[in-house]
Amino acid sequence: MVLFDTHTHINDERFDADRSEVIENMQRAGVQLAVVVGDAAAQPESAFALADAYPFLYAAAGVHPHDAIQYNDAIQAQIETWMAHPKAVALGEIGLDYHYDFSPREAQREVFERQLDLALELDMPVQLHIREAHGEAMELMRRRHASGTLPRGIMHCFSGSWELAK
Repeated sequence: MVLFDTHTHINDERFDADRSEVIENMQRAGVQLAVVVGDAAAQPESAFALADAYPFLYAAAGVHPHDAIQYNDAIQAQIETWMAHPKAVALGEIGLDYHYDFSPREAQREVFERQLDLALELDMPVQLHIREAHGEAMELMRRRHASGTLPRGIMHCFSGSWELAK
């Protein structure tokens, strides 16, 4: 069996003291592939630095819904640059998070749509973060699916029901 961790934050500062040990433990435990996620509004370079340093690590970058208020054309251009990296495998994590509302909901919706468009343009899968915004997110994704504008991807964070997941 191949263990593939589709979403790690081992680039987070909380791992500064023991990051190499954590990475070694991942490999000892049988993790053969892992994606390190970088928030383009915070610390995405670290995801790509780790991907460059370890053959089994890959990277994703996008703007988390918490940081949507910071999204701008320069950040989008930087995401485009990172998506050209040979070990870039996904745009994310992106989505809607209405639990804390660190960014206004309108900004989250706009940035989510922009990043979905970018993923489609770049032919990259997305890592979705949908928290306490399921109705709105599903409506948006159904609309995009019907129009052929929903990129492929995975659901990383989902706090909805089993029925909604189906």
